[in-house]
Amino acid sequence: MHAALLSFLFAAAPQFPPGLTWINVDQPLSLQALKGRVVLLDFWTYCCVNCLQVIPDLKAIESKYAQRGVVVIGVHSGKFDNEKDPENIRAAILRHEIRHPVVDDSEYKIWDAYDVKAWPTLIVLGSDGGVVLNVRGEGHKAEIEQAIDQALKDGKKRGDLNDAPMPLQLAQAKEKPLAFPGKIAAAKIDGKDHLFIADTNHNRIIDALASGEVVHAYGGFLHPQGVHYSDGTLYVADTENHLVRAIDLKTQAIRTIAGNGMKGRGAVGDALHVSLASPWDVLMLGGTLYIANAGTHQLLAYDPKTKQMTIAAGSGREGRIDGDAAAAALAQPSGLATDGRSLFFADSEVSSVRRYDPKTKQVTTIVGEDLFEFGDKDGALKTARLQHCLGLAFVGGALFVADTFNHKLKRIDLAQKTITSVYGTGKPGALFEPGGVAEAAGKLYVADTNNSRIVVWDPKTKAATELRLHP
Repeated sequence: MHAALLSFLFAAAPQFPPGLTWINVDQPLSLQALKGRVVLLDFWTYCCVNCLQVIPDLKAIESKYAQRGVVVIGVHSGKFDNEKDPENIRAAILRHEIRHPVVDDSEYKIWDAYDVKAWPTLIVLGSDGGVVLNVRGEGHKAEIEQAIDQALKDGKKRGDLNDAPMPLQLAQAKEKPLAFPGKIAAAKIDGKDHLFIADTNHNRIIDALASGEVVHAYGGFLHPQGVHYSDGTLYVADTENHLVRAIDLKTQAIRTIAGNGMKGRGAVGDALHVSLASPWDVLMLGGTLYIANAGTHQLLAYDPKTKQMTIAAGSGREGRIDGDAAAAALAQPSGLATDGRSLFFADSEVSSVRRYDPKTKQVTTIVGEDLFEFGDKDGALKTARLQHCLGLAFVGGALFVADTFNHKLKRIDLAQKTITSVYGTGKPGALFEPGGVAEAAGKLYVADTNNSRIVVWDPKTKAATELRLHP
């Protein structure tokens, strides 16, 4: 997941092993079938924010070279157990609107054959089947296009270039009122319980009553995730625009308060001039708006008075290191909650729930271990395991966790230091990769992301229903 140029290149590309599952095409692809085309292989896993941040580059490359004999192929070599199920990969392809062939490389056969070491890795194959470029990490779009241009030029010179379009059979998502909702927030306004839903793949935010009545829908976002209400303003993590936006609920005006729209790591200074990277959640605490800046593995702090941005926690190194906030290592923080004193965050890539104390400037871990330590185990927090958790809500002294890749809602008893599964079976069904959770009127509202719905869970009766949105 760290950018570095690979120097080792193959004289000829290794063949794709038979028997693998392919998505977005009607039959498995082979290098023989791709002969004459320039191929861009994208080794990725859908949990990885660095991989997700490459997707816009891939889409731009696909558009630029659509009629020129260039084929993009996603090689999905999953990190988490949950990412090795073809149907879960298919859901991720729909969620991220990927329109090129993807092969399920869960056993790392293609990964090993190409000597891949990190996510993402991108490899360009020439029309003659030779490897012409091999790079790791983000930020290589110009270099990749240069390699593609040269490969096309060489192919024309050799006379072996095949510029016929690649036949696709794209996976299709069912039309629903919501499309892969990411997160949800709740607030009582003028005596009514409101829900703010990030309707992520419809690129909008929905303001609805807890009854399901839609009050208003706000558009103009790009795959938004986190939402938070405070004093008449709704704050939005406009994730793929790399911005934080503010909606005045009285005037319905939307304005940008942080980010210059360019993905980057420069997150200190005038908030409108900093570069954010996939902000995934937002939360106001003590007059400061905190931002889970997933793409740089940091928590940022925005001062609404001075309009300045600072780093609250995280060195930028990906991992799980507690202690002094400036030196702490975080790993794709993706969900925020508070008890009014501390900031709790779901640190997804280390499958952990952690705490940041604004007073002591310390980061501590509540549950979880490290990048490759995950599972589905309840009980004492010291030995419990989560799997790529994304959402949090603090309710009545406890933390509720959207344990995303375990397809569960879990409850952390902070006093007893235990965690318990309260809803979900551990497999896609009742919940399918839930991404957010909020409390309103004594009930938990869960953004059931891959089922494209909101589930309402009653802690008293343990019953679950679907929230039906209506005008």
